[in-house]
Amino acid sequence: MKKYLLLLSFFLISLTGFSQQSMVITYANDSLDYSYCGSISGAPYYNQFSFRVNLNGYTLADTFLIRADFGDGTYQTRTCFGPSGGGMGYLNGQLVIYSYFDHYYFTLGTYDVTYSVTDKFGVVTTLFHPAEVILSSNCSDFTVNIFVDNNSNCIYDVGDSLVNNVNYSLYNGLSYYTIKNFYFNPFPIPLGVNYTAIVDVNAIQQLGYTMTCPASGMINFTSSGNNILNFALSCNSNYDLAVRTPVNMRFKLGSSALIGVGITDISCIPQSGSYTLNLDPNLSFVNSLYAPVSGSGSTFNWNFSNLSTIGLGQGGAHNMMYVNLDPSVQLGDILCYTFSVSPTLGDIDPSNNTSTICGPVVSAFDPNFKDVSPKGVGANGSILPNTKLTYTIGYQNTGNDTARNVYVMDTLSSNVDVNTLRVLYTTYPMHLYIIDGHILKFDFPDIYLPDSGVNEMASHGFFAYEIDQNPNLINGTVIQNTAGIYFDANAPVITNTTLNTINTALGVESIAVIHPEIYPNPFADYFQIDFEKQFNGSIVINDFTGRKIQSQSVNGKSFKINSSNLIPGIYLLEIRNASGELIQTKKLLKE
Repeated sequence: MKKYLLLLSFFLISLTGFSQQSMVITYANDSLDYSYCGSISGAPYYNQFSFRVNLNGYTLADTFLIRADFGDGTYQTRTCFGPSGGGMGYLNGQLVIYSYFDHYYFTLGTYDVTYSVTDKFGVVTTLFHPAEVILSSNCSDFTVNIFVDNNSNCIYDVGDSLVNNVNYSLYNGLSYYTIKNFYFNPFPIPLGVNYTAIVDVNAIQQLGYTMTCPASGMINFTSSGNNILNFALSCNSNYDLAVRTPVNMRFKLGSSALIGVGITDISCIPQSGSYTLNLDPNLSFVNSLYAPVSGSGSTFNWNFSNLSTIGLGQGGAHNMMYVNLDPSVQLGDILCYTFSVSPTLGDIDPSNNTSTICGPVVSAFDPNFKDVSPKGVGANGSILPNTKLTYTIGYQNTGNDTARNVYVMDTLSSNVDVNTLRVLYTTYPMHLYIIDGHILKFDFPDIYLPDSGVNEMASHGFFAYEIDQNPNLINGTVIQNTAGIYFDANAPVITNTTLNTINTALGVESIAVIHPEIYPNPFADYFQIDFEKQFNGSIVINDFTGRKIQSQSVNGKSFKINSSNLIPGIYLLEIRNASGELIQTKKLLKE
């Protein structure tokens, strides 16, 4: 009897462990270009099917068979394993399968697509997409007008202004395409199909507009004849120029460093102006994608004109520059540079008109990266609740041929609000897809990104977006983020993982040092530090070897630091809270 009980117990334990395993297909879709519609002579019709599965209770040692049935009597399979190019890996702590299938259709028709994944025990999970692919010779033109409705009649007509930096989504059941208005307009779609076109009213609001017609931002229609959809907006007269720079920049020892900048404006009234680069004394300007109009030494200037959220808008003015590191710098040294944009008179938020970026000198780093700002305090990236997060993703084609198509898959943490997402800038035209409410696909079709051996500067790209936390997250909540970068049909390049942790104990002193004002810099016998709010902690001055030179406890809002005992040179100023945690590091120069 004991033997049977033992066997039964083992069976129950095994069954319990097995029941904890799950495979969920969280994303599956195709890249079919609607321009195929009507192109009877265009066969074969190329399509790429993206595929993602969340795995729970499995490990990288497990193998899986994924399959796509394309609805035309053919299918493809692929064995996935991890992590070295096998299509498996961790994203934001979640074990996932990420893969794709390339397929050609040779005849027109409507095709159902079925996706499936099978584990080593023979357990199968499937996802069925009816009528996912529609190839038809019966087509009509489809046009979307998203515009400032200057005469308030909800119709795009003379005197209205197109807003071309807004994505809209076109849904057909489970299949959808997010389209960049200036990129595809008009384009052909099959006749007699029920569609829903949606413009995100929250995204519109963040760009300084209000959706007026229709207020929901949603239009249902059946394709018939010439389809023209009008989404009317109103706007205010304020403007907000801002500097957008990749954060947490790194400088490679003995090499040139690439830095980038984006200048954006949220405004219905085009703004013209200039932006300036001020370099660290240990950095020297080499060249830039767009040449400066003036400058020498450590200061260089560029102009821009007619910048607004009307027109191409997204990305605004952008530039990339190479700078050389002085031969005297050493590993661990901190180098800085500052971008500023003007005018500021009438700007509703001048605080974002200047951005100073500091980074360490390192021996090597991956050009495909993801950064977050604020980085937070300490190893866990401690930040306060309700802090807006800005993510920057950098990518580079380090292969040996031009990359025609590039896209980035980015799964958001469940602790951020996708409705507050706003793209800040991009160095190349981009389509943004939001999949299942939490998966971002940043798509760069026909980017033709040169490889680094042909054009090193142009082989890089950057983009950035900001997003709000969910309101009032509790202490200890973790916000992680990892992205996968896809170059054509190659296995994805997985970025580093960013980490922020909610820490309500940071308190007043951490809020106060978000924007400390330090002046003069360069300084002589003293410098001043002004905080936005009451600060209790310490000010530590280190030389460039990291050796502590001077330390002073402070409690208040404004402090005059005597530095007459310091010899001329570069120093690192550490701002620490009352618990001794490092809050910020600033670079100082004594003349």
